[in-house]
Amino acid sequence: MNFSGSTRSSESTYFSEKLERAKIKLKEFPALLKIVSFDSANPNNHTENFLLNLMGMFGANFYTQDELARYDGFLKRLDGLIENLMSNLSKEKKNNLIKRLNIFEKENFELMNELEFLTELKDNQKISEISYENAKMGNHDFNVKIDGEEFNIEVTSLSKSQIQQITEDAFNAASKEIFIAIPKKTYLQIEVTTDRLLKDGENNAAEIKNQIMKDYEKLKEVILVNMDGLCIIEKNLGNPNQSLYDIKDLFDYYREFGQRMKKLLSSSNGISYLKLIKIKDIAEGSIVSFIIGSAKFGTVEIHSQCLHPSRSEDLRKKSLINQLKRRIKDKIIHGQLSGKKNPVIAIRFEDFAFMHYSSDADIWWEENGKELKEIVESVFQETQNNEVLGILLYENTIKKSRFFQNPNILINDYIFKKIEALKNEDETTNTNE
Repeated sequence: MNFSGSTRSSESTYFSEKLERAKIKLKEFPALLKIVSFDSANPNNHTENFLLNLMGMFGANFYTQDELARYDGFLKRLDGLIENLMSNLSKEKKNNLIKRLNIFEKENFELMNELEFLTELKDNQKISEISYENAKMGNHDFNVKIDGEEFNIEVTSLSKSQIQQITEDAFNAASKEIFIAIPKKTYLQIEVTTDRLLKDGENNAAEIKNQIMKDYEKLKEVILVNMDGLCIIEKNLGNPNQSLYDIKDLFDYYREFGQRMKKLLSSSNGISYLKLIKIKDIAEGSIVSFIIGSAKFGTVEIHSQCLHPSRSEDLRKKSLINQLKRRIKDKIIHGQLSGKKNPVIAIRFEDFAFMHYSSDADIWWEENGKELKEIVESVFQETQNNEVLGILLYENTIKKSRFFQNPNILINDYIFKKIEALKNEDETTNTNE
């Protein structure tokens, strides 16, 4: 998983160019154009609106033609869907839809999750009737019929894990502090390892930020040497109690890092720095590499590529599991599906930590599928719920989904087959057998 944070110069055109691209693309979709506006966007919130992010991709040079064609196809289907909804929803529901489309916060992504789910339902020829946000049906998202059998579905999704949010808040704060102190029109990208920053217990953004800044200060002179390009921090430099100056005769053996330290030998301040910093200060630090160079507008970015196994991934997985449990429990307790026929909770859950839990062919399914099944069952047992049939966990499409049955309920094969038909696949499987 990639954690990231950044600070850009107020003179940067990144936001304004993205906004202009999105406004141009919006004109291609008449139904969306009537109700969507990006006027509330600003440099601080522009990433918090799904349509602005998606439409802002068009005209940039970062995406392949295949990617853009796929996104364009989705937007065309969405435009047709919005036109239909605006004709059929009640006035109150229409106003709520427009409000949620135009806000710049988490609820916007929840709405888009519902609309993506709806487009897939409409593409599914096995479903004969679909009602969305129909107050007559209840206070839940969808009522559908499959071969005459009624199902009521409440849809939600998981957000960032708490540990990811804390870490990225720290990265943003640290990048801002570094940005203020470095020369203008400098691009600096720092890669850190979160295993050096996170604790097994409670973590907070302020402590993580402070540790990054301590590690940065120890490397600042090396980073700001007049050399552009990538530099990997050498961690294996010898006796941890020696100073960097003590190994000056070996600088030529340490690639870009060594060449930067070698340049510091040409000034008294540089020599003082090399004598002050110990090898252990570098070896034990969280910074593993950086890229620096001149730029039209100043930017500081901090990234961390976290792979399993690692402390950060273990903490993030634990945080996601807790969030999944809370989300299921909240949906049960709020009772939106109480008294409804064949109620199902659908949760969008796509995360590297669980490695394609929806695929029988994936070697990770056996481990992660069983773990998720146990988690879902534990919540149903804790709440003693005997109404909701189960949880439909899906990745970016319903076709990649798994149904986890409520252990408090017996479900016959006929109903199982109808639930699996939601996937819109020719062949279906029952993972609860």
